[in-house]
This record gives sequence, structure tokens and C-alpha cells, in this order.
Amino acid sequence: MANRRRRSRCVLSWRIGERRLGILMWAFALVVAMIGVAAGHAGTERVNALLAGFLLMPGES
Repeated sequence: MANRRRRSRCVLSWRIGERRLGILMWAFALVVAMIGVAAGHAGTERVNALLAGFLLMPGES
């Protein structure tokens, strides 16, 4: 019985962690969608500059 309780707690904590990961995935998808919309309205040069700004480290810019 004690082993089953321990397992259920582990599964519960794993599911909570899975929810957090899901929220991060949704946030990342939202950022990608915003960049896609910007690509549709602005030119590809601006989008490339925006992506380069995200990818470059602060010390390199």
C-alpha cells in the first residue's frame, strides 16, 4: 500500500510538471505565430533582422 501511495505522488508531480511544460510550449507557439504575422505584414528583411536580434547574444550585438 505504501508503494502505491508513493507512486501516485510521483505521477501527480509529473503531471504538474507536464502542465508547466505545456504552458511554455503554448507561449513559444504564440511568439512564433506573432513573428509569422509580422512576416506577412512587414518585409522579409525586417523579420530577418528581428530573428537575428533574438538569436544573437546581448554581448555580440
